[in-house]
Amino acid sequence: TITGNGPRRNDAFRIDRSQNLVAMVPGSITSVWGSNYSQPYLNLFNDEKWSTFHTGNTPALANVYDFADVAINPNNKNDYYVGSFHSGLFHFNQEELVQVFHHENSPLNSKDTSDAYIAGVTFDAASNLWISLSYAASPIAVLKNDGSWQMISLGTTIPSYNTAVDRILIDSRGWKWVPCPRAGKLVVLDDN
Repeated sequence: TITGNGPRRNDAFRIDRSQNLVAMVPGSITSVWGSNYSQPYLNLFNDEKWSTFHTGNTPALANVYDFADVAINPNNKNDYYVGSFHSGLFHFNQEELVQVFHHENSPLNSKDTSDAYIAGVTFDAASNLWISLSYAASPIAVLKNDGSWQMISLGTTIPSYNTAVDRILIDSRGWKWVPCPRAGKLVVLDDN
């Protein structure tokens, strides 16, 4: 068998890049915003070569599903996070899995269960990680650059436990645009 230098899988749902690093996850969210229970993969292209995290080379990914988004820290390309639409938040540094955030060690949980349905992760200019957490009482989580957490409720704007929240987009003013596809709404946060 001849194998070329390429990603382990060719399906890309979300991609992020910073300097000479490209990170790609296959993603897997159903059309009705449910989990597909697909195996986790994180493909990285760094210094002209591909590497992949998967259950075969990263045992901590056993029983993990649906890597839905990836974000590279804009101030440190070796620091990146992957959100799973089932299994929480995964922190990688220097191509090593260093921490998994879930209901036991963070405020991340959905539907009052141990699952964390994360559809999006994105950094702001200050290296705070904004997390869209579907079906949660507080559907926006922020992992601040000092390691503390902030949970943001959308109040009565969006009924929390029935809300799918997609990837948060941050514009040049620092406003956060939060798509809520099942509710047919777009929420804009100005926390400046």
